[in-house]
Amino acid sequence: MKSLVFHCKTAFECSRTEARKVVESMRKELTEEFANIIHKNTWLNADQKNGLISKVKSISFLSAYHDYHLNEAEIDSMYSDYIRIEGFEKLPFLMQEDIFRSIAQKEQFNLLNDTVDLDKKRQTDQAYKNAGAYYSGGYHSIVVTPSLLRFPTYGVTFPR
Repeated sequence: MKSLVFHCKTAFECSRTEARKVVESMRKELTEEFANIIHKNTWLNADQKNGLISKVKSISFLSAYHDYHLNEAEIDSMYSDYIRIEGFEKLPFLMQEDIFRSIAQKEQFNLLNDTVDLDKKRQTDQAYKNAGAYYSGGYHSIVVTPSLLRFPTYGVTFPR
């Protein structure tokens, strides 16, 4: 954890491939540190520790460097309609803004083709998101309920 600031600093100063390697090593270091903290814990039994460690290893990590970000040809084909404008830098600002708005509008119009299944039951209650990592596995987050840190469960002499 000591080198976290160094990792973040070098991630912004490197090329994309090098930065991705730095971010991946930072992710590995964070998960190892969480696992070490869980192993050192005295008030969890072995099954609970193993469950928490497997949860930590399954947490998704958004590093902002997907595989296609490193492939220039794939990015060029993705944005081929937009990057082939001759003399784009010399255009007035309002014309550049108009081009960007047309890009956004085209993306929004593509969403109109998406179908929605109206028969499917929709979850409108937001409380399920706060139920904790056990109940909302899709969110892959570790939640410590503050009530567990109060007197009968946790205190000056607890846990041992």
